[in-house]
Amino acid sequence: MARKPQSHVVTANHLLEGHSVYLSSGHWVARFEEAEVAVGGEALESLLATAKRDAAIVVGPYAIAVERATDGRLVPVELRERARLAGPSVGISVASVAA
Repeated sequence: MARKPQSHVVTANHLLEGHSVYLSSGHWVARFEEAEVAVGGEALESLLATAKRDAAIVVGPYAIAVERATDGRLVPVELRERARLAGPSVGISVASVAA
């Protein structure tokens, strides 16, 4: 049985605002659901090449593995990326005290 190619999206942090963004049709979006999904190595390499050209907009672009949940939603495979998608894990008041 042939192995199904892994699906990925490309993510980075917005250079000026710092929040997570996702590559979608050559531009960056804040909504994970709008991210362009690359299936297979060539498609992923193309997305990463596009992302690396945007050094004035984003920092640290990289690919994350994704899959479709049973309800059809796109979800990250790794727990780290699921937590990142959920947003900051420290409240604003705690973060202010730490600074």
